[in-house]
Amino acid sequence: MTDQEKETCCEEAMQQEEPTVEAPAEQDEVAKLKKENEELEERLLRLRADFDNFRKRSRQQLAESRSMAIESFAVLILPVLDNLQRALAAAKGSEEGDFLTGVEMIHRQLLDVLAQEEIRPIEALGQKFDPLLHEAVAAEETEDAPEGTVLEEFLRGYLIGNRVLRYSKVKVAKAKKTGKDEVENE
Repeated sequence: MTDQEKETCCEEAMQQEEPTVEAPAEQDEVAKLKKENEELEERLLRLRADFDNFRKRSRQQLAESRSMAIESFAVLILPVLDNLQRALAAAKGSEEGDFLTGVEMIHRQLLDVLAQEEIRPIEALGQKFDPLLHEAVAAEETEDAPEGTVLEEFLRGYLIGNRVLRYSKVKVAKAKKTGKDEVENE
């Protein structure tokens, strides 16, 4: 045999051997990858189920927390309501002074309950107008107070912590026009 014939013969032999040697290795690799893929898919399904359960538990806990917060606030406010009902019942046959004293006591009690929940009134009367705390619903020309001063509070505002729960509705002082200003405007 010539060298060329030997090479051809060797190449043919190698080609015939390679598929038989590589075929079982490839099959093992494919089987291994399929098994790994199935495990990953199963793990993904379990993770999805765990996440859905977590989401459901979180929603339930949030609802329970809200309910408990409302319940705790209601427990604090109910005695105020009871005292208001007593004051109204007492007002039907008593003097006005006793009634006023009772209502003032209830007002203080209600403010105390709100303070326990970090809810406090916004001081507005006589203060400089602050658009972060006050809502101007009226303005009045006056010389009795500096411009921008709150003259009247129509509806008290409240803070919860440092956030505005409700803005104070107020009347604000504005500079009174003098005869000089009126002539310039005409």
